[in-house]
Amino acid sequence: MQVSPPQLPWPSDADRPVYSRVKLDEWKSSSRTLQQKAHALEASIDSMLDRARPCFDGDAKSIADQKTSLDAQRLDQRRAMFARIETIKEKSGRIATFIRGVDRTDEKELSKLKAMIEDIDEHIVEFKLKRAGEFDAGAADQAKLEEAISASMSRLDHIDASLSETMSARKAPAAPAKAPAPDATTGDPKRNAILSQVQAIQNLIDQDGGQYGDWEPADHQYWLRLWNTLDNVNEICERGAQEIPNQSFETVMDHCRWYERYTSYHTKKKELIAEWRQAKELAASKAVDEAVTTSRQMDEEAHRQTERSKQAAVEKERALIKWKEEKRQREIEERARQGAAQAKAEKDERRRHEKHLQELRDMLEKQRERNREKDDAANKQMTPAPRPMIDTRRLEARNAAMMMRRKKLVAAKRQADERRANNLAMALERLGTVVEAHADPKRLLSETKAAATRRLLNEAQAGEPKSTTSRPVAQPPVVLTGKSKAVPQWRKGI
Repeated sequence: MQVSPPQLPWPSDADRPVYSRVKLDEWKSSSRTLQQKAHALEASIDSMLDRARPCFDGDAKSIADQKTSLDAQRLDQRRAMFARIETIKEKSGRIATFIRGVDRTDEKELSKLKAMIEDIDEHIVEFKLKRAGEFDAGAADQAKLEEAISASMSRLDHIDASLSETMSARKAPAAPAKAPAPDATTGDPKRNAILSQVQAIQNLIDQDGGQYGDWEPADHQYWLRLWNTLDNVNEICERGAQEIPNQSFETVMDHCRWYERYTSYHTKKKELIAEWRQAKELAASKAVDEAVTTSRQMDEEAHRQTERSKQAAVEKERALIKWKEEKRQREIEERARQGAAQAKAEKDERRRHEKHLQELRDMLEKQRERNREKDDAANKQMTPAPRPMIDTRRLEARNAAMMMRRKKLVAAKRQADERRANNLAMALERLGTVVEAHADPKRLLSETKAAATRRLLNEAQAGEPKSTTSRPVAQPPVVLTGKSKAVPQWRKGI
């Protein structure tokens, strides 16, 4: 069975995923910027994995489908082979029964038996050739499957290397990215060396005759049956030279030597492929562990950053609450101080006002005292000298006439005051009527309150009003009295 080496083509620049590069100074600007950039980098890695996942899913699905189809084909082939083996066993049993019952002396039966044996041999050779072709097809399918698996693993290795570079960039963004090793498949020197050895062994196999040793597949399969059934090499070479067309004893011997070399090459190749797979799995596991560790570290750092942000927010809130409390206390103290200052100012103002009023009272009292003194002095100076009897009678008569005239003046003044009071009462009554009329919607057609007041006051000062609807009730005169001055003694009797 030929197992071709895994072909792991180096991906082109177009197949390489694009990763976002984050500058170190932007990461160190602030905690918020660092968290945002970390989220952005995680989003870019997620997007990269999302872009790469369909390829992996498609490859995995195609590989799984191929494997399932190969398993189904192998199962069908095994079932068909077992059915044919059972058929051959059944026929061989019938042949054995027939041979035991054949008369050895009868030439017809012997010829018939010989024909049957030749027919069976032809069927066996045809079956083996067909089986060899199916085996070759299965080997080719197996080689294709291994090539597809190797290509997928190559792409996985490339993604792992890229992911490792991205994780290292996340851990140390300022460090420059290292260039990949000049390898045809991966960046692992050990796997590169193994692949180069596998390729060298495959080249030796191809140069030494390939899978069949420069023979026809049917001849090689027939020789392989002899090799597996016989133990003596000379016997194998003799029978091969006799039974295989166009082959001699020496060519069969060379084919035996070639098969030994091919077996050793193939065994070494399988060992190298197994070692390559083990190294690849180890590198993939290491990359996954590093990615998990880095992701865990990033999560822990994000958690610590979140806790620090929360603690800073709590401290800021506490400081704000403390500042508000201090501000409220300062405002309360300021209001109390302003209230005390205002109360003191009001108290001082009241004291100054009371002092000013007291000074005014004292000044008025002194003024009154001075006026009384002046009046007393004036009264003393204006007291008339005693007159003779004649003058006294004449003065008494004059005084009586003046008293009569004064009574008349007082009565006239009283009547004028009554008329004035009545006129004022009527004016006030009319004024109340006008004010009530103003509540009427037709007030716009009547005179205004100020005009009515002026008119009524003018009528009251002029005399009797023109309107005599009803006689008003006599009211006491409204006299605006002020502070009267001292009346001299000589005018009190007039």
